[in-house]
Amino acid sequence: MKRFLSLFAFVFAASALVTAVPTSASAAAAPARQSAAVVNPAAVHGCPSGDFCIFSEPNFAGTEMDFTRCQQFHFIPFVGTGSFVNNQDDGIRAAFYNSDKTFLNFTAPAYTQNASKNWTNVFYVVNC
Repeated sequence: MKRFLSLFAFVFAASALVTAVPTSASAAAAPARQSAAVVNPAAVHGCPSGDFCIFSEPNFAGTEMDFTRCQQFHFIPFVGTGSFVNNQDDGIRAAFYNSDKTFLNFTAPAYTQNASKNWTNVFYVVNC
């Protein structure tokens, strides 16, 4: 029985060690999105730190979509008045585009929020 418990403890410790090590070289080398500037450490209106979040309704209500992948057009399915939180790293701005991906405008640099954003002409966002 002692031998079984020792073997069990060894297997448990080894499995914990394996799960703590990245499974690939790319996972170990993946750069952090954090800049050298101060980052907002908390979620704001449910939007996690580091994300750009949009809401289907004003005042950060309704359906929420969170964006983390940079340099990619993200489709916005909302029409009418909604809201957004730019909770990305300090100073990062999101860009809004219309249906043919023509640039419309930028948000103010992070951290910022808008409780009343008209989504009617906005079809895409590139969050960073």
